[in-house]
Amino acid sequence: MAELREQLSEFIGFKPDEIRFPETERDKRLFRKIIADQRMATNIVLDDFHFLLRTGYNGKGGRLIHIGWLICVIRKECEKVLLNIPHDITNKIITHLRYKFKDIPLAPIVRYPNIPSQLDFWKKELRSSEYDIIS
Repeated sequence: MAELREQLSEFIGFKPDEIRFPETERDKRLFRKIIADQRMATNIVLDDFHFLLRTGYNGKGGRLIHIGWLICVIRKECEKVLLNIPHDITNKIITHLRYKFKDIPLAPIVRYPNIPSQLDFWKKELRSSEYDIIS
């Protein structure tokens, strides 16, 4: 079990002792699935990077790797296995991804606060300082 927590810790960026201890076969399968999914996601990012190095263009409108989707996936998986969900989980994940992919040019990540979907509210909020860009 300690080995599974170590492997999962490597992918989601949290200490092994912060990950709940799996007690059932179902938990073990969940850990293995998350590890396999994260390996696949890492391979996708690295494949994009190698394509970018070869062609100078990653097919997404620029010269940077977009990994916002990876942040969402990791967050969802962290919520399944962490003992206590930190209030700044997104920041921890972004920091972990920056470190993990430190040699890869990542696109800036725009974080949005929880906002209702009314169009007028969006227009007003786009001019506010609640948005920040993390690059």
